[in-house]
Amino acid sequence: MSLQQKLVVYVSGNRFTYFKFRFDEELADEEARVEPLERAELLYQLGDLLAHQPAIPVDEAERHFREAIRLAPEHAQAHAAMGRLYATDGRFAAAATYFDRAIELDPKNARVHSLYGWSILGEVFDGGTRSASETPQPMIDARELFRTAVRLDPSDSDAWAGLGKTFVFEKGDVTEGIQALNRAAQALPSRVDLLYDLMLLYIHSEQEQSALSLFDGLIRHRGDPELVRMAEDMLLNLELERAVDLFNAGQVEQARKLLLDAAERANDPRMKRTLMAQLASIDGTHQSNQAIDRFNQAVDAANEGRTDEAIALLEQVAREASDPELKKAATANIETLRATQLNSRVVAEYNRAVAELKAGNTDRAIEALEAALELGPEPELRDKIRKALDELKSSGS
Repeated sequence: MSLQQKLVVYVSGNRFTYFKFRFDEELADEEARVEPLERAELLYQLGDLLAHQPAIPVDEAERHFREAIRLAPEHAQAHAAMGRLYATDGRFAAAATYFDRAIELDPKNARVHSLYGWSILGEVFDGGTRSASETPQPMIDARELFRTAVRLDPSDSDAWAGLGKTFVFEKGDVTEGIQALNRAAQALPSRVDLLYDLMLLYIHSEQEQSALSLFDGLIRHRGDPELVRMAEDMLLNLELERAVDLFNAGQVEQARKLLLDAAERANDPRMKRTLMAQLASIDGTHQSNQAIDRFNQAVDAANEGRTDEAIALLEQVAREASDPELKKAATANIETLRATQLNSRVVAEYNRAVAELKAGNTDRAIEALEAALELGPEPELRDKIRKALDELKSSGS
């Protein structure tokens, strides 16, 4: 997009961001002075100008720096500038060589330490690292470089920003990172990416309200769409984790409500699908756990002789359980309990027949045996009852 196009977009908007700067001293209207430069310094300055162009002419800038170093081998800033150029070009190993030499030549130059730290961070993130179980060693090395930079020059806001960024993977205390990013963000109000990193550290330190306030108060209104989406996803992922924790703690309804509310707020369809998938997973797991609980309750009821209650519970498991094996086990146990229940009723009728016969009530004994047969006992018991019934009828005739 050309400058003209950017201007048209800006003036067509309905919100205009501006920043106020306060100077401690009144600005003096001094006359400009022109001073001659050594050739090495001139080449360094020209190379640095080239290295800060939107589309860096790397070869041309490199030639300027290389010639400056040839003419002045102890020019620390030229070594550092070459390191920065190589880091920007993705040649991190070569960059490290030049930064090491620059620090050796000028160990008290805060800018050199800061640039070296940013080069290391660039290599970490250029390698695809976006998350880690612990802070990578190169980031710890960069942290020490930034600490040195802010100690040498406490006004170096870029170094404070780098120092804060080295804590984005930290799992322990991130207080130092939060303080560094707050300081950098105040000095660099246009750097919304610093607010994103700060929000991440608030989340790491379980300061959820601070993270939400930062997002709603600043990032949502000042960030570009992609940064806002990333920040929103981060907060929604936080709520996703909280929902899982609530579910694991047995607070199922609270977990479901949290996920439903988060899904309603999500603007990104992908994130909305993720939240709804987690909700479905929670519902499925909850139903599965309920089915298992009912199955265990049925086992207890059967062991205590409450057969009807056990069968009712198992029938509910067979209807509602999503696990095929659990359904199969419930069905098998229902059949077993019903068979046991039937045999118990058959045996009870048979025993009633014996008692009636002993009391001399042959007709009632025959009635009990016929009732036992009508229940449909298993073949072996059925044959035994039929034989007894035939004998009674024969003796009575």
